[in-house]
Amino acid sequence: IKNGTIIRDYDLDEITVTKVEINELNEGMKEYLKGMEQEGYELVWYPRINYAEVTMPGATKGNMITEVLHLLDIPKSRSIAFGDGDNDIAMFKEVGYGVAMGNGTDAIKAIADKITETCANEGIVRELQRLGFIEGLI
Repeated sequence: IKNGTIIRDYDLDEITVTKVEINELNEGMKEYLKGMEQEGYELVWYPRINYAEVTMPGATKGNMITEVLHLLDIPKSRSIAFGDGDNDIAMFKEVGYGVAMGNGTDAIKAIADKITETCANEGIVRELQRLGFIEGLI
């Protein structure tokens, strides 16, 4: 975040928070988050980098994909998702074809239908080309 872009003048009653990201977790925060998880909040832990994501109950990428597919009348079998983190696991469970990025976590790679190149090596574009959706970009 660039200096000066954080809004400091706001009314909490006018803000809907759906996701919070927490860096540098200490033991007290980890215990607090475990309690939130038991209350139904969605937690994704990244112990390797001491990081967690917390979302409102039911506010997962998987639930959103399901809703969008329903609204657009697209069958699950005709949907593709790309992901690189554990927060993408719910999404992969709701699509017909899940593609993990080469730089993804072991957990997302384990459930992927395909593993492509890393984000830095244009993995999404390369996989879309292989699947025949786009031509000649790389």
